[in-house]
Amino acid sequence: LTSDDKQIERITEIKWVNHGIRSIPGTIQDLGFLVKLELEENDLTTLPSELKSLINLEDLQLHDNQLVALPAFIGYLNKLVHLDIHNNSLEELPLSMEDLQNLNFLNVANNKLNILPQSLCGLSTINSINLECNDLDATSVDVASCFHDYLGSQLNNDNCGGE
Repeated sequence: LTSDDKQIERITEIKWVNHGIRSIPGTIQDLGFLVKLELEENDLTTLPSELKSLINLEDLQLHDNQLVALPAFIGYLNKLVHLDIHNNSLEELPLSMEDLQNLNFLNVANNKLNILPQSLCGLSTINSINLECNDLDATSVDVASCFHDYLGSQLNNDNCGGE
């Protein structure tokens, strides 16, 4: 990255797909005008705290990585409209998801989720959610019922393969 602010302002989208990326440089925090960040099909296991500086981010695609946790700072990204984190190893979602009041697309399919935070039901802007191929307990199935118009038969896991 250049220290020239005019150059940095022009960067509104980054697409680093299938490059074997294992970590994101901390200097990503300098990209305050970033609206779309695609980091799918890499080898990410964690996300740096500097991502919380991307306050204009609307579209975050982290699917097909090796993430085991979504950090609590995800709630700082309150302009997010599209969050795609399917095909990772997430076991839970942070409570701060409730702060994503502009979110209308959430894909958490094919993770290891067994619980969902009750606060997800407060996300009234969601019009597309995918919970398929997780191991949700009965309590989380109750939480998921607040999205019953969008879920269809997603919770039966019949087409998940594996075990």
